[in-house]
Amino acid sequence: MKVASNLSSSYLCTIDVAGASLVIHPSDFRQSGEWQLFTLMVRIDNNFGAIETRCINFAPGVTDLYLDYINVMPGDARGIYSGEIMLDGKGNLGLGTQDTKGYRLVVNGAAIFTKAVVKNQQNWPDYVFDSTYQLPHLDSVAAFIQQNKHLPEVPAATEVQQKGVDLAANQAVLLKKVEELTLYMIEVKKENALLIEKNRQMQEEVTELKKQIKQVIK
Repeated sequence: MKVASNLSSSYLCTIDVAGASLVIHPSDFRQSGEWQLFTLMVRIDNNFGAIETRCINFAPGVTDLYLDYINVMPGDARGIYSGEIMLDGKGNLGLGTQDTKGYRLVVNGAAIFTKAVVKNQQNWPDYVFDSTYQLPHLDSVAAFIQQNKHLPEVPAATEVQQKGVDLAANQAVLLKKVEELTLYMIEVKKENALLIEKNRQMQEEVTELKKQIKQVIK
């Protein structure tokens, strides 16, 4: 249905379908002149002959109402169907879409969370810190990046564009890369400490040689 103007909150009419009724106000519509789907749950006997749809108690002068089509949904498709929300009989919820593609929740548009928890079924990558973990050599990582233009185990941009991002799996692989990076930094610090110690020893040897040279010259 659509209305010429949605500015009024006054009563417009009542839609009656097989004894079930739906009260309509212009303000129920998102926008003026825009088609919007309304859902009315009715119980119909198996031997029904025809379904009568009537617009009764119409309040003239409020606005114009237009009716386009009526869909009769079978019992196994029971749920909530509207232009913005779809909850089918299997518990699949669509917000901003009626096509969930079999997913439990589909949101067509932006969403804001104050808190979201994803229960990850995979192994959390603390195994990176296990003594048996084989840390990839940086040369092999550099070669992989040079060839593929992304980190190992991290999905490429084309894959993300086609399939989206699995939040739990992506968070796990990002944490794994952070943990590997931490191990690389620890190794660099150890190597740097060895170089500093070696440099100190060389400086001491140079100082000692200078002393010996001065004594020989005298």
